[in-house]
Amino acid sequence: MTHFFNNHSGKLLLIFLVLAPAVFWASLRAYDKNDNSIAQWLPKGDNTTTQFDQFRDHFGSGEFMLVSWVDCTLDDPRLEDFAVAIEELSSAGDVESPFASVTTGQRLYDILLETPFDLSHEQACRRLSGVLLGTDNEATCAVITMVKSADVDREFAVAQVQKIATEQCDVAREDLRVTGDAAISAAIDKEGQEAISRWILPSACVSLAVAFLCLRSIRFVIIVFVLAMSSQFSCEAAIYLSGAKMNLFLTLAPILVFVLTLSASVHMTNYYWDARGEVKEREAPAEALRLGWQPCLISSVTTSLGLISLCVSQVAPVRHFGMYGAAGVLLSFGLLALLFPAALTRFSPRNSAPSSGRLNWNPAANLIVRRALPLVALFLVGIAGLGFGLTKISTNVEPTRFLPADTRALNDSRWWIETIGRLTPLEIVIEFGGECELSYEQRLKLVSGIGARLRQFEQIDGVTSAATFSPRPMKTSGSSLSQQMRRFAYQRALKRSREEVERAGLVSNAQGGLQYWRVTARMQRDKDLPFVVLRDRLDAAIHPVVDATGEAQRVKVIYTGGVPLVYAAQKELLRALILSFSLALVLIAIVMSIVLRSVVAGVASMLPNLFPALAAFGLMGWSGSPVDVGAMMTASIALGIAVDDTLHFLTWRSRAIRAGASDEEAIREAFRRCASAMLSTTLIAGLGLLPFAFSSFQPVAQFGRLMFILLVAALVGDLLLLPAMLASRFGRWCFGGEAKRMKRAQA
Repeated sequence: MTHFFNNHSGKLLLIFLVLAPAVFWASLRAYDKNDNSIAQWLPKGDNTTTQFDQFRDHFGSGEFMLVSWVDCTLDDPRLEDFAVAIEELSSAGDVESPFASVTTGQRLYDILLETPFDLSHEQACRRLSGVLLGTDNEATCAVITMVKSADVDREFAVAQVQKIATEQCDVAREDLRVTGDAAISAAIDKEGQEAISRWILPSACVSLAVAFLCLRSIRFVIIVFVLAMSSQFSCEAAIYLSGAKMNLFLTLAPILVFVLTLSASVHMTNYYWDARGEVKEREAPAEALRLGWQPCLISSVTTSLGLISLCVSQVAPVRHFGMYGAAGVLLSFGLLALLFPAALTRFSPRNSAPSSGRLNWNPAANLIVRRALPLVALFLVGIAGLGFGLTKISTNVEPTRFLPADTRALNDSRWWIETIGRLTPLEIVIEFGGECELSYEQRLKLVSGIGARLRQFEQIDGVTSAATFSPRPMKTSGSSLSQQMRRFAYQRALKRSREEVERAGLVSNAQGGLQYWRVTARMQRDKDLPFVVLRDRLDAAIHPVVDATGEAQRVKVIYTGGVPLVYAAQKELLRALILSFSLALVLIAIVMSIVLRSVVAGVASMLPNLFPALAAFGLMGWSGSPVDVGAMMTASIALGIAVDDTLHFLTWRSRAIRAGASDEEAIREAFRRCASAMLSTTLIAGLGLLPFAFSSFQPVAQFGRLMFILLVAALVGDLLLLPAMLASRFGRWCFGGEAKRMKRAQA
C-alpha cells in the first residue's frame, strides 16, 4: 500500500484536479430547480393522497391563491381590473402563465343578483359569506386557481400578482394581501433557500475553526477542507445528474456530508499521528489507511444505513434526503480513502502531533472503571424514563408552522382569517353511481341539504357548492297556469345554472355514468380533534340527508382537501419516524454483530447509541414539543453517526486486548488513543450544524438544534455508558468473546 501511494499519489491528485471543475459545475446546476410545493409533503400511496389526486383529476389543480387588499369591497372597481389583467396574462401566448382561472366575489355576487337567480343582497351575501365575502358583507377578494403542473413557479406567480395589483390596479404594496396554498408554498421556497444560504457560511467557518483548533496544522486543515468540500460537491452533482429537484431538506444533505467528512478526516488524522510514531514518515499515510479504513468504512456504512432507512417514508423530501445523503456519505469514504493518504504522501505535515492528542484521560477512565455498575444503573434508569416520554410524542406538519412568525405570508393569512374567513379547505365529494336514479334537481337538493348541515359546525366559516350558484328551489306545486309557468321558468333557470356550475368545476362527469359533486367548506383545523372524530361527526350530520333520498347505496361521501391531508401527513410522519428508526436499529445491529463476531456484543453495542435518540425525543415527548419533518430525519441519522465513535472505541480496545492487555487496561488504552478524536469529531460536527439552530425557518432550526443535542448525547453515551458497560460484569459477558479467543490462541 505504501508503494502504491508513493508511486501513484501524484496521478490520483491530478485526476482529482481534472474532474473537479466538472463536478463543481454539476453541483451548481443542482440548485437550478427547486420544488417546495405543499403537495410533495403528502404521503404517496396513502389512501387520503390517492383520493386527493382523484379530486384534482375531476376538479382541477386544487391549488389556489387568494388576493385582496385593505378596503377591497364589492364596489371597488380595481378588483375587476385585477381579474381582467390576470385573464389577459393567462391568454397571452408569449408567456406561460401559472394561472388557470380567476374569479372574484364581485362577479359571483352580481351573478346571484341577476336572472335566473334573482336573489336579494342578504341572500347573495349569505351564500358567499366566509368564502368570498367577509362577515361585514363588504370585504371581498379574488380567487386564482393555479395550473396543474409540477413545474409551476410559485414565486414567479406571487411576483406577477403583486406586480399587476400594484402597477396596473394602483393598490399600495403595504395594503396588498396574498395567501392560499400557492402563496404559502412560494414563501416556503423563499424562506427555505434563505435559511440555508444565510447559515451555510457560518456553519462552514465554525467547522473549520474547530477543525483547526483540533488539528493545529494549516496543511491538515486545507487537506481536510478540500476533502469535505469535494464530498459536498459530489453529493450535489449526484443530485443534479439524477434529475432530482432540490428542496429545503435535500439542500441539507450535502451540508451533512460536508460535516461528516470533516469528522471522518479527524479520525483518520488520529490514525495518521499514531502511525507516525510507529513507522517511517513516508510510510505513515498508507499505514494510517491500513489502521483506519475498516472502522471508517463501517461507520460510513452504518451512517448510510441510518440515512437509507428514511426511504421507508412516503414523504418525497424525506425519502430523497435519505437516498442522496447515503450516497454522499459513501462517496465521501471513497474520496477519503484515496485522496487523504495521497495528499499526505505529497504534502506531509512537518510538525508533531497536536497537543489535544496528549490530553490525560486516565482520571476519567479510572473513575468510570471503578464506578462502572452505578453508572450503568443510572443510565438504564434514565433510558427507561426517557423511553416513556416517547409515548407522548406528537407531530405537526402544518406548512404555516415552517415560516417565521413575522413573515409577510403569515401576516397576510392572519388578516385574511380575521377579515374574510378561514383558509383550510375541507372538500366533500358526493359520488353518484352510474345506476343512481336521482334527478339533477334531487341531487342539487341533496347537496344543498349537506351544505346546510355543514354550516352548523362551529369550525366552518363558509360553504360553497353547486347549490350556491343555482336558483332557489320552488316551494309550491300545482297545475294552475301560473304555477306551470313558474315551473317552466325554474327549469330553464336550472338548466342555465347547470351549465355554469359544470363549467365552474363544481360538478364533474366521469365514465360509467359516475358524477361527482363538490362541496367546499372553509374551516380551522382543531389540533386537539383527531380527524377520525371529526369525520364521525360529519358523517352523523351528512348521512341522514343522504339516507333521506332513498338512494344511499348508490351515493358515496368522500372527504379530501387540506384538512384530511394534514392529518394524514402527521400520521405518516409518526409512522415513518418509528419505522425508519427501527429499521436503522436492526440493520446497524446486524452490521455490528458481524464486525464484533457476536450477536450478543452487536446488540449490546447498540445501547449507548440508542441513548441519544431516547434522550432527545423522550425530552420532546415530556415537554410537549411537536416533531416536524426536520426532527423526524435526525433520529436515524444520529443513530448511524453515533455508531462511528462506538466503532473507533471498540477498535482500539480490541487492539489493546490483542496486544495482551486486560479488560480494564484495554479501556484505558482506548480512552488514550481515541477519546480526543471522539471529542473533536463531536465538536466539529455538532458545532458545525449548530448555526442552523438559529434559523428563523422552523424545520431547519429544529434539524440543527436536534443534531447538536444528539451528537453531544452520543459522545456522552460512548465516553460514559460504553466504557462503564465494558468494565462491568454485564459488559465482560457481552464483549468478552474476543479476549477469550485471544487466550485460546495464545494457549
